[in-house]
Amino acid sequence: MATITTKSLKRRIMYRVYMSFVISIAEHRYFWQGFLFGGCLALFGRLVHVAAVADNVLSTPLRQLPSYTANVFEHAFTSGEFLTILATLVMLTVGVSFIRAFLRLTVLDRTGRMA
Repeated sequence: MATITTKSLKRRIMYRVYMSFVISIAEHRYFWQGFLFGGCLALFGRLVHVAAVADNVLSTPLRQLPSYTANVFEHAFTSGEFLTILATLVMLTVGVSFIRAFLRLTVLDRTGRMA
């Protein structure tokens, strides 16, 4: 029969504590949203030259910006840049989700009244 020393018992307990912490983090919704947002941001940065996009957006007149944006997405979709569109849409969706969650936490309490 194997005897359990105090050191090995502490090691087992701490292993279980660490594993439960990792599982609790991995189960959290915002962890995965942040992970997905970071991955899509990295993919977007690799596929798109961000400085050129900013320059093009700033050179477009404000009243033409919605049609310009629609034309850019249409061109990207027809030219087969599916990953760029997917990364952009995921970033927008996760970003809006983060903003809604932040506003819900800061402005409203649990009953729905102003804090």
